[in-house]
Amino acid sequence: MRNLGALALTLFGACFFAPAIVKAEDKIYQKPRLDDVRLDWCWSWKVKDCGKRVADMFCARRHFTDARDFRAENAGGHTRFIGSNESCNDKGCLGFAFITCRGQVNTGQGCDGAAASVALCHDQNPVWKGERLDRCLEPGKRCDGEVAKAYCRSKGFDDFAYYRTDSAWDGVPTKSMGTNQVCNGSHCRGFQVIRCKRIVGGPKKTPTDSNAIMSWPFKSEYKFVVEVRLFSQSRAVTWPGQNEVYKFDDSKRYDIDVKCNIGEKICYGAWSGDRYWGGGRDGSATCKDCCRTCKQGKVEQTTLVR
Repeated sequence: MRNLGALALTLFGACFFAPAIVKAEDKIYQKPRLDDVRLDWCWSWKVKDCGKRVADMFCARRHFTDARDFRAENAGGHTRFIGSNESCNDKGCLGFAFITCRGQVNTGQGCDGAAASVALCHDQNPVWKGERLDRCLEPGKRCDGEVAKAYCRSKGFDDFAYYRTDSAWDGVPTKSMGTNQVCNGSHCRGFQVIRCKRIVGGPKKTPTDSNAIMSWPFKSEYKFVVEVRLFSQSRAVTWPGQNEVYKFDDSKRYDIDVKCNIGEKICYGAWSGDRYWGGGRDGSATCKDCCRTCKQGKVEQTTLVR
């Protein structure tokens, strides 16, 4: 049982009895519910992040920017956590007396090609290189929020405002942004929606922002001309440029200088006729040791063997 008295005294005494300003575009949800059960005050049993984070997510699911105001109350012994969908069945369960949501979002604005003046965009069933976007950057690793942020940055936005992933596999393959691997099985999960935002007053980012020059040495031991292209795994950028390639026609070492974001994952694709290395002609092939993490200066050499 949670200590309702102590928690309520802290919460109420700290900040929730000041009169709230409600604007015409705001919407107040009295005794908000999640799947027909009272919404719990906290994120989950394990993550004791309560109040603001839960209220913001509740509002985001209803196409608002965030929560302007909210208040806790005893929910009568049955609530549901928004972060895990688990239930609290205890007379000490806390819920929300109300949540006031603000900043209604026009969900008709897609993220592709959004003008710099657009503060929020909304993509249903987002796609990465021809497949539904997988919820993880790597199989089973770096999932959900990290992927949503990388996706939004690839569209020229600062961060995600909201996302929702599949609760079960829908039979449609997904593709990871980090490895370009396709997942096709009952364990696969994609994104149903990602909402991206620009930070008000912050620097305007574009998909070509760069803050480092990485030098990537290449050497070809193949007897024919090899063409190479580099692919960002977190934004829609390729090097040397769209419809351009690097060409290696001898066994000398070539240093490719890449303007990139520090920490960004970049993978190569190389080919000659039907032979390919790394991610191949379009960067979509599964590969090992074909990626580097962007940093200032030189990274490990790649040798294309016969």
